[in-house]
Amino acid sequence: LSDIIEADTLAELLRLLELGIPLVHATVAAGLAGRTVDLWLARGKTGEEPFAELFDAADRARARGRASLYARMREHADRDTRACAWLLDHAAMQEQRALTTERARVALERERLEFEELREGLKPSEEGAGW
Repeated sequence: LSDIIEADTLAELLRLLELGIPLVHATVAAGLAGRTVDLWLARGKTGEEPFAELFDAADRARARGRASLYARMREHADRDTRACAWLLDHAAMQEQRALTTERARVALERERLEFEELREGLKPSEEGAGW
């Protein structure tokens, strides 16, 4: 990771994510360009090194941050039912968003495969008989 990000900058980014700070704010607060980090994480999600190591570390930090926030919300839910209602609504929205994203990804992949099949069918024959 030292090839793409300094150790102290990475530590600050991960610390902020572990506090539950959204990625868009944590990157700027750590002194990084948000678009650059988005690109690094996208590359890391595909398994490309050294970005995969960054993706894994950021994903774990974000999960710890969310867990911490949910734990605090649960603490307040006994005294304030609005906190519990918010937690339930927010969790449901997150799950729905993830499901919608996955469905869209699958649909795009299906369309890509269909396009490739059509394109293969339009290639000239190997005997030189034309299209």
